[in-house]
Amino acid sequence: DTTPMIMTIVLFYASIVLAPWWLTTMVAVVLLARWNLAIPVIVGGMLMDLVYGAPLPLLGGYALLYTITLALLSLVSLYLHATMLE
Repeated sequence: DTTPMIMTIVLFYASIVLAPWWLTTMVAVVLLARWNLAIPVIVGGMLMDLVYGAPLPLLGGYALLYTITLALLSLVSLYLHATMLE
């Protein structure tokens, strides 16, 4: 049944706008751990950067902190799924 997955994706996108960043990150981890959904998580990071992103001198003036963080989290998840399910 795909209903829990769809509800979690809706919760993830709603939490981007309505919840603190740490709750959004926790929902992203659930999406990655339970269903291995990297694309919605990366798109959510891009949306977070569009809404909340500010250029950081530490990153050379780039405002892609959430996108980079969630993309790295997705890569780690894909690697762990691949190695643990061998």
